Amino acid sequence: MLKPDAILHFGLAARRKFFSIETRALNRSSLLHCDASGARAPCLAIIRSAPHAARTTFPYRQIEAALRRADLRVRLSANAGDYVCNETLYLSLARSHARAIGFIHVPRLRRAHRPKTDSRGWRPSLGDVLRAALIAILVTARALRQNLVN
Repeated sequence: MLKPDAILHFGLAARRKFFSIETRALNRSSLLHCDASGARAPCLAIIRSAPHAARTTFPYRQIEAALRRADLRVRLSANAGDYVCNETLYLSLARSHARAIGFIHVPRLRRAHRPKTDSRGWRPSLGDVLRAALIAILVTARALRQNLVN
């Protein structure tokens, strides 16, 4: 069985115009959306009798600051969505013993021939996403090494 020190999830938030660093997940499933196999959640709670909300345990404020220093658009978010991303984060927080667990939503990438900002707003390049991921990993590793994470 794997026993990671840290778990960092990434997901697509196509309509957002910035990296969203999630700060919590909710114990609720979407009864409106089907999964990849076409099945719907059998009930609203992801885990029955579990707390309604779970806070992330990775250094989200430090990651936010580091991404801003790298000239990347970023915001903290308390809404990991109502579908796969929220459930993934909630289950990781509820079931893993990793010391740092987090989730970052990535906006839709810009097309190679388009400027960084156009009439539809800012969109990151693939390089921006890779930089953001590396920064988040390094900040988390540093915090773990210095015991600054729960």
